[in-house]
Amino acid sequence: MRLIDADKMKEYMKVFTNKELMENEEVFEIIDEQPTTNCDKTQWISVKDKLPNNNERIIVIDEYSDIHRAKFEGGCWRELYTWFDIPNVELWMPEPELPGEH
Repeated sequence: MRLIDADKMKEYMKVFTNKELMENEEVFEIIDEQPTTNCDKTQWISVKDKLPNNNERIIVIDEYSDIHRAKFEGGCWRELYTWFDIPNVELWMPEPELPGEH
């Protein structure tokens, strides 16, 4: 699973995808059917104020406002599954519990 901004994705698709795809409303229906999570902006923590615990599963926002699932490991921000470094993280929050994860 990857957390995305579905509204931003739909707008991007309207500008940059081909006409045939845009005429297929099924694509937008699939996007709209996906679950949402509460990402209240008050839950975001500035890296200037506090850093997460080592190896804690988190969500981060980088300098380009891209959202990543990540871990903070040894002073580095790393993509959760690829382990690529994420440069210039500005905000983070604990990863919310997904439905069925109790």
